[in-house]
Amino acid sequence: MCPAVSLTILMKKGEDMHPKTGRIVLYEFPKAIFLWPLIPLGFISWALAHLGTDPETLGWIYLSVFSFVLVAVTVDVDRNTALVLVLVAIIFILGGLFAASRAIPIFGWISQRLANLDITFHQGMAWFFTVLSGVLVGYSLLWALFNGKWLVTPNEIQHFSIGKQDYAIARAAKSVVIRYSDYLEFLIGFSGSIVVLRPNSQEVLHEIPHVLFLPWKKHLLDRLLELREVTTAQIEDDETDPA
Repeated sequence: MCPAVSLTILMKKGEDMHPKTGRIVLYEFPKAIFLWPLIPLGFISWALAHLGTDPETLGWIYLSVFSFVLVAVTVDVDRNTALVLVLVAIIFILGGLFAASRAIPIFGWISQRLANLDITFHQGMAWFFTVLSGVLVGYSLLWALFNGKWLVTPNEIQHFSIGKQDYAIARAAKSVVIRYSDYLEFLIGFSGSIVVLRPNSQEVLHEIPHVLFLPWKKHLLDRLLELREVTTAQIEDDETDPA
């Protein structure tokens, strides 16, 4: 896990805007990167099990986090979907808290159905998912390094694959916006997308998805766009200068 954390920190530092050249290096990741919570979860669950935590309680904790991560990786959760999931979670939580309540039979019924599942924590299963998640997260980090690098400059946006540029978008008058379309991905990795729009329209020319720590990069992108505006204004002034 330590090499993966170190590599992620290295990527995060490399995304800062260079003060002289005015460029930002960003990395897009496969969705498997959002499996990373299962890695520390395995170690924490193992430690809690050895401290004597109730297997049923620990099993429900592990299953809840696992389900959260699984939904984040497999489903794009927009605002409406997120509200539905929160509502379902609240119903299940209330079902557990008010299981003994006779005034609200539905909660007792939900609690009974959950109890019949006989959920318990199994260390072997937890270690299996920890190792599997570590492999997939490691793959995601390597994929991002070799195939997910983007260089944003005042004049263009370039994509690099295995160290070579293979795609470029001229900035010109195109709009660059940041979107957070998946609420669970944002919660897990502060992830969002950088979208390039056609001038004076909402037509998407290209999208850079799953950029981690994006809220911390927004001000750098804003500075870069301002640099583009200043540079363009200077060129126009030079062209209209009668001298």
